[in-house]
Amino acid sequence: MENCDAEQDGRLLPPQMATRLIAEAAARQVVIEHISLCPFAGSKIDERVRTLETNYARLIGFMFGSGMIGGATAAGIAKLLAP
Repeated sequence: MENCDAEQDGRLLPPQMATRLIAEAAARQVVIEHISLCPFAGSKIDERVRTLETNYARLIGFMFGSGMIGGATAAGIAKLLAP
Protein backbone atom coordinates (compact mmCIF):
# COMPACT_ATOMS: atom_id res chain seq x y z
CA MET A 1 0.00 0.00 0.00
CA GLU A 2 2.12 2.82 -1.31
CA ASN A 3 -0.45 5.55 -0.73
CA CYS A 4 -1.32 5.02 2.92
CA ASP A 5 -1.55 8.78 3.48
CA ALA A 6 -4.22 9.01 0.72
CA GLU A 7 -2.02 11.09 -1.57
CA GLN A 8 -1.86 10.45 -5.29
CA ASP A 9 0.03 12.72 -7.67
CA GLY A 10 0.49 15.29 -4.91
CA ARG A 11 -3.20 15.82 -4.15
CA LEU A 12 -5.24 14.65 -1.18
CA LEU A 13 -7.99 12.18 -2.01
CA PRO A 14 -11.40 11.97 -0.35
CA PRO A 15 -11.66 9.17 2.24
CA GLN A 16 -14.04 7.07 0.12
CA MET A 17 -11.69 7.10 -2.87
CA ALA A 18 -8.61 6.46 -0.71
CA THR A 19 -10.36 3.49 0.93
CA ARG A 20 -11.39 2.17 -2.47
CA LEU A 21 -7.84 2.42 -3.83
CA ILE A 22 -6.42 0.65 -0.78
CA ALA A 23 -9.04 -2.12 -1.04
CA GLU A 24 -8.38 -2.58 -4.78
CA ALA A 25 -4.63 -2.84 -4.19
CA ALA A 26 -5.16 -5.40 -1.43
CA ALA A 27 -7.58 -7.41 -3.58
CA ARG A 28 -5.11 -7.39 -6.50
CA GLN A 29 -2.36 -8.65 -4.21
CA VAL A 30 -4.58 -11.45 -2.83
CA VAL A 31 -5.58 -12.57 -6.34
CA ILE A 32 -1.95 -12.64 -7.50
CA GLU A 33 -0.95 -14.69 -4.44
CA HIS A 34 -3.87 -17.05 -5.01
CA ILE A 35 -2.93 -17.64 -8.63
CA SER A 36 0.62 -18.53 -7.65
CA LEU A 37 -0.44 -20.87 -4.81
CA CYS A 38 -3.61 -22.49 -6.22
CA PRO A 39 -2.99 -26.05 -7.47
CA PHE A 40 -5.83 -25.74 -10.01
CA ALA A 41 -4.59 -22.52 -11.64
CA GLY A 42 -2.49 -24.38 -14.21
CA SER A 43 -4.90 -27.25 -14.70
CA LYS A 44 -6.83 -27.81 -17.88
CA ILE A 45 -10.29 -27.39 -16.39
CA ASP A 46 -12.21 -28.06 -19.64
CA GLU A 47 -10.43 -31.37 -20.13
CA ARG A 48 -11.04 -32.43 -16.51
CA VAL A 49 -14.75 -31.54 -16.71
CA ARG A 50 -15.11 -33.44 -19.99
CA THR A 51 -13.53 -36.52 -18.34
CA LEU A 52 -15.90 -36.23 -15.38
CA GLU A 53 -18.90 -35.91 -17.71
CA THR A 54 -17.81 -38.98 -19.67
CA ASN A 55 -17.35 -41.02 -16.51
CA TYR A 56 -20.74 -39.90 -15.20
CA ALA A 57 -22.46 -40.85 -18.47
CA ARG A 58 -20.73 -44.24 -18.38
CA LEU A 59 -21.90 -44.81 -14.79
CA ILE A 60 -25.49 -43.95 -15.69
CA GLY A 61 -25.30 -46.32 -18.68
CA PHE A 62 -24.04 -49.16 -16.48
CA MET A 63 -26.78 -48.51 -13.93
CA PHE A 64 -29.46 -48.46 -16.62
CA GLY A 65 -28.08 -51.63 -18.24
CA SER A 66 -27.86 -53.52 -14.96
CA GLY A 67 -31.44 -52.50 -14.16
CA MET A 68 -32.63 -53.76 -17.53
CA ILE A 69 -30.76 -57.06 -17.17
CA GLY A 70 -31.99 -57.50 -13.58
CA GLY A 71 -35.57 -56.77 -14.61
CA ALA A 72 -35.43 -59.18 -17.54
CA THR A 73 -33.91 -61.89 -15.35
CA ALA A 74 -36.54 -61.39 -12.66
CA ALA A 75 -39.30 -61.51 -15.27
CA GLY A 76 -37.86 -64.75 -16.70
CA ILE A 77 -37.61 -66.37 -13.27
CA ALA A 78 -41.15 -65.26 -12.38
CA LYS A 79 -42.41 -66.72 -15.66
CA LEU A 80 -40.68 -70.05 -14.96
CA LEU A 81 -41.95 -70.29 -11.37
CA ALA A 82 -45.51 -69.21 -12.09
CA PRO A 83 -47.95 -72.14 -12.30
